[in-house]
Amino acid sequence: MSTDLEFSDEQLTAYLDGEAGPQEVADLEAALEESAELRQRLDRLRIDEEAIRQAGAALLAAAPPVPESVARSAEEADLQPQRKMHLPAIAAVALICFLAGAGITKMFFSQPDESWQDFAAVYHALYVANTLNHIDQNEDAAKAELARVSEAIGKPLNLADLSSGALDYKRAQILGYKGKPLLQLAFLSKIGAPVALCIFRSGEGAAAEVSAATMRGLSSAYWSKGGYEFLLIGGTDQKLITEAAKAFARII
Repeated sequence: MSTDLEFSDEQLTAYLDGEAGPQEVADLEAALEESAELRQRLDRLRIDEEAIRQAGAALLAAAPPVPESVARSAEEADLQPQRKMHLPAIAAVALICFLAGAGITKMFFSQPDESWQDFAAVYHALYVANTLNHIDQNEDAAKAELARVSEAIGKPLNLADLSSGALDYKRAQILGYKGKPLLQLAFLSKIGAPVALCIFRSGEGAAAEVSAATMRGLSSAYWSKGGYEFLLIGGTDQKLITEAAKAFARII
């Protein structure tokens, strides 16, 4: 087994978050010195802070002013040591009020009837071109990554099947929904719009043809076959998304 495949995404994420143990850190850093592919995987898992800042700024710009009662409560808490709140807690309360006033808490807090597609759409809504345009895998690295995620979801994937005149394949990663793996394949369109093909193994249900929809303001299309459900989402060109979805549905 090659060095880069000895470490899971979870281990790499724990390392980035400072949650890995001393021995695991030592082993991983030694492997990073030897493996360019492992360094590339680690870079792809790093949070794009600039993209998150841009998305957060857009949300806060649309939010209403802080309610006077919240601002007054925060000020009083800061002035009275015996009842003083930590500043992060005050900020969290204020942010929740922002989001509630803007009518967008539903976007981030789960609802009982939300599907995996809803969660995937919320996640993808934070993507911008800069999230993906720095990724430039060579063919061997891309194939190794696809082999790893294919094993996780139990469905073979070929790099050739992901190459399209309309979409430029960038990376694959494993997310999760209710304890099951959720595969995300990321692309950029020719105009730089981030697009994701998400695959979830439901193991049940009849096949369904490609259906177009709009989710979180993004063009999308979904279908199912062979015990798997699919969602293609990104940008605002519905024709491109629908045609690409039909092409993927024929070959994946």
